[in-house]
Amino acid sequence: AAARRLRAARATARRIARLPRPKTLSSCVDALRQARRGDETAASKSSIDRADEAEGAVHAAEALIRAAPEEIIGCAPAMVSALLHAHPATPDPEPLGAARQKALAATCAVVPGLAGSALAFEAFASGRCDAGQKLEVLDAVADAARELAALPPVPDRDGDGAPRLPATGDARLLGDHSKKPPGRGRKVGRERVFAPASLARLRAGPSAVADAASKPRRTRAHLIGASLAGPLLAGAVEMVRQAEERAFAAAREEAAARANPDAVHVPGGGIDALVLGRTLGCLGECCAAARNAPDAAKIAGAVLELALSPGAMNHAQPHVRRAALFACVGAVTSVPPAAAWHALSGGVGGVAAGSALAGGLAALEDAAGRARVTDPDGDARGLALRAQLSAADL
Repeated sequence: AAARRLRAARATARRIARLPRPKTLSSCVDALRQARRGDETAASKSSIDRADEAEGAVHAAEALIRAAPEEIIGCAPAMVSALLHAHPATPDPEPLGAARQKALAATCAVVPGLAGSALAFEAFASGRCDAGQKLEVLDAVADAARELAALPPVPDRDGDGAPRLPATGDARLLGDHSKKPPGRGRKVGRERVFAPASLARLRAGPSAVADAASKPRRTRAHLIGASLAGPLLAGAVEMVRQAEERAFAAAREEAAARANPDAVHVPGGGIDALVLGRTLGCLGECCAAARNAPDAAKIAGAVLELALSPGAMNHAQPHVRRAALFACVGAVTSVPPAAAWHALSGGVGGVAAGSALAGGLAALEDAAGRARVTDPDGDARGLALRAQLSAADL
């Protein structure tokens, strides 16, 4: 069985490698849309050829986006829409879905200001996406948030393939330095140099060492709030409002069914609840990724206000309640202690007494304590305890 799976995986990789790949972003968008260019006739390409081009464009999109970040600025909304709706006929749908999600995450990470709002509009406001496409968008946004919050990779200045620690006085290799790539050409001998990094620092002088040690390593976490979490919050507010309306309608139908013994009530909204739960989880991940951003407290206050609403905390589906509590944990743990004190104490002159963060932190302990006692789901009770303890730590 393992040999069969290995042969199937190799055959899939060979088939994907033979697919036609676009060379530019504009041709990639055209291939994703399966559009006919001006130099083509109706009989020049069959539907199978166009499907192969679209599949190859999905697999090549991530590399093209990361290779030309200045070009994606002009076609980010078109690329997002084309990627979301590119579903060519293929015998290998799983690699296609994985490549699509990586390309969407790359678009959000390279141009978050353009791609974040375009993704949120296409998924939640255009009406052209089903639940599966919305879940793909949420997964891509979460991946992009983690990438924006990650530190840049340590450059390999020696060319030996082994990354080094930052310049803090420790020159130990992170990788296996015994595996060296073979050098080019013929070598007669080899000179052994002990402590090459220390010798380089000594030759450069103390000023160069101080400059290298004090050089900041920047992330792009400050882009998560306005570019990714903000548009997602706008769509999540509408989903929570619709969940509250469905809960009221379901309560009326259940009351009518209890009054009439012959009536049958079938609860619905399962697909919408699945999307709502994943949206709340994605907002919690965005809060955790933006914990070092200047607007982390503002994002946390907005997420707390949404997650503590009755449509999320009192939802009939337990996975939505778990996602709401997870979002609360992500929001509370991302709040800096100084911002929490400023919000809870009212700030200088009481300017922060009525902020969303102050109200959210005050309401979280009560809501989490109530859920820890009354919620029938064990996982939800565990998350409620975690949220209560996290709020108490502040």
